[in-house]
Amino acid sequence: MHKISILPGSIYDCEVIFTDTLGSKTRPVIILSGPHEYMNINGGLYLICPITSTEIFPNCPSISNLDFENGGLKKPLSYLNVLKPAGVDFSQIKNYRGTLKSSKFTEIKRILVQKHSLL
Repeated sequence: MHKISILPGSIYDCEVIFTDTLGSKTRPVIILSGPHEYMNINGGLYLICPITSTEIFPNCPSISNLDFENGGLKKPLSYLNVLKPAGVDFSQIKNYRGTLKSSKFTEIKRILVQKHSLL
């Protein structure tokens, strides 16, 4: 079986479980890090950040198609929900959407560190 390489800074569709764990939704996410083999179920655990078309809070980090090295999103402007980073299994990661420019990914990591001290 050919294993795809899922790299930090890439955008994929992913099955994201709701906070109340009573459902889920497929949405674009940015891969922040992974795979983390200590949670190896089907290829490892990935740290992701959901992307939404709604600005969650003032000055919420945004992504436009100009921020992509290749690929893009359907909406011309989307927002990162930096308040809800999550761990997902390889099996939850679906369609590849593209890869952010390294400068944009560095900016996103800086914002996440400020918010959570994650990376």
